[in-house]
Amino acid sequence: MADGHNINWREICDKDIKKQKSNKNIKRDLDVIEICLNERKLESVCNFKQYPNLKYLWLSNNRLRHIDCLGFNFRITELHLQYNFLKDITGALSHLTQIEVLMLQGNQLTNLEKVIKEFRRMQNLQILNMFDNPLAQEKDYRHYTIYHIPSVAILDRKEVQSKERSVAKKVYDQKNEMVRETIAFLRRSQGPPDLYYRRNHDLKLTTAVSPTQFFQMQRPTTGELETAFNSRVQTKALWTYNYLDWSQIPSPHERRINRELQVEPEVLSVAFK
Repeated sequence: MADGHNINWREICDKDIKKQKSNKNIKRDLDVIEICLNERKLESVCNFKQYPNLKYLWLSNNRLRHIDCLGFNFRITELHLQYNFLKDITGALSHLTQIEVLMLQGNQLTNLEKVIKEFRRMQNLQILNMFDNPLAQEKDYRHYTIYHIPSVAILDRKEVQSKERSVAKKVYDQKNEMVRETIAFLRRSQGPPDLYYRRNHDLKLTTAVSPTQFFQMQRPTTGELETAFNSRVQTKALWTYNYLDWSQIPSPHERRINRELQVEPEVLSVAFK
């Protein structure tokens, strides 16, 4: 049996592709849109640059450890790389902006953030499989993937639910979530309330007074209507609402990406007149 290092894999691929072209009565390389090389025990493959219109490529169930054959194939929409020995795909797929289906399950991919970064330009990616990879065991793998690939509709053979998208957005898009929380009654507010500290004169508001004293406090100091109205507005009761600001607390997943945020929530107060 021949040593794998001495086998001319390019020759094997070219021969197989030539046979497929003959079976489909294809004469020109420009007319090739589909190539199937799965289950060939391939350790390497030829460069597909002579097939610029290639859309569907099957390379599954081989022994590939790296992918460096797609540099000129910008029109691929469906790529099957499942069940190989891939450990890293950095720089190999990022240019495939038209891809819709990507099968990567059953490989040895480990760095989730690094792999997801490779997909950042794939705005048409709808079906993605990455199960049976070490990275699929990372905490919150599914939410992290859903958030960073918003176009994906089916992840690991399971349809992405709207509830999953909402959770992913709250976990990994906290800055914009804080902005959304400042919107009330269909109108943008001026942002989070300022901190309020009770002063000594505020404590006097809680002192019990008789009805006569209360009336004297409320009575205008002038007979002019406009001045009396302004005086009444300025003497309205003051209410204070205290709450914990949980928005500054880092989630476990944010700690994983080394964000430096406060650990303890702050107590905020809002004063109402």
